[in-house]
This record gives sequence, C-alpha cells and structure tokens, in this order.
Amino acid sequence: MLHFCCGVLVIMVLLLLKWRRPRNFPPGPRALPILGNLLQLDYRNPMADLEKMAKQYGNVYSIYLGSSPVVILHGYKTVKNALVDHAAEFADRPDDPIFYAINKNKGIGLSPYNQQWKDQKRFSLTVLKNFGMGKTSMESRIQEELKHLIKHYGDMKVSRYNVNVILGLISEKE
Repeated sequence: MLHFCCGVLVIMVLLLLKWRRPRNFPPGPRALPILGNLLQLDYRNPMADLEKMAKQYGNVYSIYLGSSPVVILHGYKTVKNALVDHAAEFADRPDDPIFYAINKNKGIGLSPYNQQWKDQKRFSLTVLKNFGMGKTSMESRIQEELKHLIKHYGDMKVSRYNVNVILGLISEKE
C-alpha cells in the first residue's frame, strides 16, 4: 500500500510540474493537470468567466483547455493590435495531425504560415484574378452557361434532384 501511495504522489508531482506555465507566457489562473481550466469556465456561458479573468489578469492572459495552452486577447484594442499591427506573429495556425495526414500541409486554409503558404496564396489570388474575381463582367457569362446547363439537365428527364431548385436563383433574377 505504501508503494502505491508513493507512486500516486510521484505521478501527481510530475503532472503538476508538467502543467507549469512556460516562460514568457501571459499570466492566468492555475490549471489542473489533464483538465486545465475547464472547471473554472461555465460551459453554457464561458464569455462571462473569460471577462472576469480579463479583469483579474489583464487584456492578454492564458488558460489551459485540457492540456492545451490558449492565449486569450480581450478587448477591441488588444485584438486589433495583435491581428493588424503584428499580423505576421499571429498568422500561424495550430498543428493538427489529422489535417497534416490528409493534406500534408497543402492549401492555404489550415496550413502553417510559412513561405510555402505565402506562395500558394499569391498563386491562388493570381489565378482567381485571371478568372475575373472582383469583376462583374464574368457574371453575365456564368449566368448564360448556367441557363444552358439547366436546359441540358431538364432535357435529360433523369436526375436524382431537381436542378432548377438548386440553380433557381439565376432564373429568379430575370
């Protein structure tokens, strides 16, 4: 029994040491091992609890959601300062092993902010602009092609769905 108690004590001490706040990390409430600060937040209205923490720890503070550290920015000026004035520092995305396994960090949605991401974004915007993004001159051509598509599917008389319902917005504009 003594060995079991000593083992539990050692595990608890190791867990408490693991959940210490890293250096240069914003202040915040003390977190429990494994649960973090989840018990301190009302799951029905966490905003009220987050506002209370902002009053206590300032507009930039940190909490743990489970074992994941999260930095909270509270207030318009703080968020604007971070996302506009320091955009490059806050542009990265969290690591997601499932997304990485599926896409190998290709694409611009959830990929890490690096040179590859910048190149893909630049290429995507160039291609979209070449196809007429932001220009209304393409709208009439697209509507004309969709009319032909609707007519083609209507002539087939065999479909699982009614194309006119899905693309009906085009005929409503006329």
